[in-house]
Amino acid sequence: MLAPGGLATSPDGRILAAVAPRGKPPLGGTNLPGVITLVQLERCPWCAAARQGLANVGAEYQTIEVPRDRAERHLVRALSGQSLVPVIVDGDTVVWDSRRIVRYLYETYGGADRSRSASELPPDVGGIRRLDST
Repeated sequence: MLAPGGLATSPDGRILAAVAPRGKPPLGGTNLPGVITLVQLERCPWCAAARQGLANVGAEYQTIEVPRDRAERHLVRALSGQSLVPVIVDGDTVVWDSRRIVRYLYETYGGADRSRSASELPPDVGGIRRLDST
């Protein structure tokens, strides 16, 4: 897993994943501050569920498409310690598994309108962690 400011590189030196320092966009490139990043595959049904959850709470988000080959998902592994999508990065919080993502979104951004829906989603699937501050 990566700490803010950390880089994951391939054996030939290519940057595979980057996490910006605290208070900066979570990932390099075209990332926007204050915007949730969804790491996904476009034609993945679990990623579609995460996108629907983002839409349901009106969250602004951007997507990063990852390779279909799980062995090539270096960014996913660096962020979450596993190779499955979807994964979201919200500031310094990383969440994976579509049900856990939707629960997190509803609890964090859904207000009273989504509290019942959030309580119906299992809390013990996927994972959630904070990016290291070191």
